[in-house]
Amino acid sequence: MTRPLAAVVAAAVVLLAATGCRYEGDAGPRAGLLGDSISFSADREIVSAVTGGGWRLVRASAPGRTTAEMTAVAERFVGVSPSVMVIELGANDAVLGHSATRMRSDIRRLLGLLRRSGVACVRWADLPTTGVRLDVAPRFAVDAARWNRVLGEELAAASPSFRRGAAVAGYGGWLTARPGRRGADGLHLADSPAARAAFGRWIHQLTAGCR
Repeated sequence: MTRPLAAVVAAAVVLLAATGCRYEGDAGPRAGLLGDSISFSADREIVSAVTGGGWRLVRASAPGRTTAEMTAVAERFVGVSPSVMVIELGANDAVLGHSATRMRSDIRRLLGLLRRSGVACVRWADLPTTGVRLDVAPRFAVDAARWNRVLGEELAAASPSFRRGAAVAGYGGWLTARPGRRGADGLHLADSPAARAAFGRWIHQLTAGCR
């Protein structure tokens, strides 16, 4: 279900805000975003909300990608040093039914890369565990719950090593509280401008909370 790494990187680089990982936005503190199809679907709205809120943003999102695959892409962020990193990854790890051991290893590897890159603050979105209907992953609720548990443990352990901490961002709760913004499969955003704009504002709130 995965593509060669080179193809993954090539797909994600489309959203690295142009050649050389340049930032969107003219001034302000630097933020980064790593994501999968959820943030990919609202890319324009995320850029508008974050840069409109006084931040510069460098980002990479690619549908269908796991945490390990996007860690290879995140290595391209090293030279541009965002101070805040928002991560929206894990759904595909759960879809593939990764073990807790593999989840833990992949999360640690990405957090280690961000720490070495000088990121001061990490906010990582969790997964909804109810109301999700995916034919390709009938056990999604169980696997998502496992992901959320491991993610919470690893962020709590890593938080002291980031100057402004590392914490879970409640995408699952955000989505559950906004049924009108929820897509038909219960995991993705509804295909509407309002849903994408609301998600963009939420991403901005996460970055602003790291100030």
